[in-house]
Amino acid sequence: MIVVLAVLATCAAGLLVAEAVEVTRWWNGCRILDRLDHDPTPRTPPPIATRLLRDAGVDGDARLYLQIWIGTLVLSSVATSVVAGGALVFVVAAIGPPAALVAARGRGDRLRAAQLPVALDVVAASLRGGVALTTAIGDAADVDGRLGHEFRSMARHALDGMPLDVVVGRWARNSEPDTALAGAALTM
Repeated sequence: MIVVLAVLATCAAGLLVAEAVEVTRWWNGCRILDRLDHDPTPRTPPPIATRLLRDAGVDGDARLYLQIWIGTLVLSSVATSVVAGGALVFVVAAIGPPAALVAARGRGDRLRAAQLPVALDVVAASLRGGVALTTAIGDAADVDGRLGHEFRSMARHALDGMPLDVVVGRWARNSEPDTALAGAALTM
């Protein structure tokens, strides 16, 4: 048990040092880049974390979720060193969130499929109101979740000058058969 606690305490110390180095780099980079009047580019999270969160239907910043998870691991490892019962807390904190994401795999696709009729109803209502298709697609961007982001991106590309049939066609080709059918209807 003492060996396990020592290993966990070492891991916690390593995580604390790594997080301290990251915060120091960020702080120094922000100060320097503020002087240069330039925005710092944040590091992106690992692709597997982004993919797992997206497949589970969790919207938000993957980097923030990873920082919260690492912070939880550090705190639970400190609890492990203080109390012997903290080992259970550490195991749950280490395995729980990834296991929940794996268990929720495919939820994002199901949520997106459920939002597609709502988004198409918004487009149809806007078109019946007499607005242009580009504006109607922009109105559908208010739908929550991943589909709202897709409609927002389509509206932005169309407003930037890309032909609307190309924008909708690209959106329809990169998704499920339901989306291909909806894309065909929108291009007509």
